[in-house]
Amino acid sequence: MKLKELLSADTDVVAGVIITVDNKILLCLRSKDGSWSVPKGHVQVSETPVQGALRELSEETDIQLHRDELELIDFGMRTKSDGTPGMIYLYKHNGAGQYVPKLNLEHEAWGYFTIGNYPEPLDKILKGVI
Repeated sequence: MKLKELLSADTDVVAGVIITVDNKILLCLRSKDGSWSVPKGHVQVSETPVQGALRELSEETDIQLHRDELELIDFGMRTKSDGTPGMIYLYKHNGAGQYVPKLNLEHEAWGYFTIGNYPEPLDKILKGVI
């Protein structure tokens, strides 16, 4: 293991939040690779997966939720870009109304998309889940 990895606050665990409103899913266009995804990111060493998912949601969209408002819908192994294994946790939140995200620099655009009618390219992690 490299020193950079040992000193990192991040883990190999990724967590995210799928927000649904009226049979639509909130997706954000990632600046890094041009794919559409839910707000998600690496869980830090000091966090549980749900804490990491809530932090990433807040950082990326300025949407504030509480852990009691989330339901774990999927978790399992993922293959990282370097080919090594990691874990993914995806949580779902059923919104009563549409949230208006305030995006950070990680995203260029956002939208609510009808379930099953998603923009391309869709993040590869999400393809088997949503």
